[in-house]
Amino acid sequence: MNVMVCIKQVPDTSEINIDAVTGVLKRNEANSQINPYDLYALETALRIKEEKGGKVSVVTLGDKGAAQIIKEAYMMGVDEGFLISHKAFNGSDLYATALILSQVISSFSNLDLIILGKKSTDSGTGHLSSELAELMGFTDTSNVRRIVNIEDSFIIVESDMGDALGTLEIKTPCVLSVEEDIFEPRLLSFRKRLESKDKAIKVISLEDLENTDENFYGLKGSPTHIRTLFSSKDSTLKEKEASEKKIADKGSPINLQRVFPEGVAPEKEVWTGASLELAESIYSKLKDLKYI
Repeated sequence: MNVMVCIKQVPDTSEINIDAVTGVLKRNEANSQINPYDLYALETALRIKEEKGGKVSVVTLGDKGAAQIIKEAYMMGVDEGFLISHKAFNGSDLYATALILSQVISSFSNLDLIILGKKSTDSGTGHLSSELAELMGFTDTSNVRRIVNIEDSFIIVESDMGDALGTLEIKTPCVLSVEEDIFEPRLLSFRKRLESKDKAIKVISLEDLENTDENFYGLKGSPTHIRTLFSSKDSTLKEKEASEKKIADKGSPINLQRVFPEGVAPEKEVWTGASLELAESIYSKLKDLKYI
């Protein structure tokens, strides 16, 4: 079973700045990450692949920096990634985004499932799956909490209906939007990072779409007009203070140290850098010491 997962690079919600004229987020001024809700979609796709075979692909719309989240998806076990990028796409709203994604995904003839997280942390509409399904002519099911069964031509899922849970049988190909409690996302694999270090990311541009008219995309092609948009800095500050207090209440962290015979001084090394760089250094060191 071949699955496409739509993922998105989102800004750190504590560092969001908004353009006063366009009302668009200034994404290049904030640290970015993969949308947390998309991790559940990725995990669902990988579980399906492990059970039924096939291939898991990811697609994202963004600038060249968005390639980083595809690399992280590779570290989870994804087979291939596609980056949709062109200046004409900048500022696309929900409809324009769905229009772009639908054209790209429709070019894959052998897809069985398209899976998305329930929403993104930067806009939070939760409507992309429905827009995408409508444009592609597929059935869409939201709030999926459990995959019950998968057959060649249909999938059975359990969906949250608000006041009850419903079991639905859906003909494939279809679009699913999954909840957080469907699966616990796996950690990034350092081994897979090494294996996928040179794995290619295919870039898809405006010229690759069926409709190459720039007026359909970006701010020009977006019917949504944002009256006002703001970040709740007070709320973020309170959450940060609460988090720091929680850590403080737990007391000082445990100091783990190796026990050496009396009079023998241990060797010490101090490493600095990004988390992935530190992970690579630790891995190499442990390998040199023959611990792995």
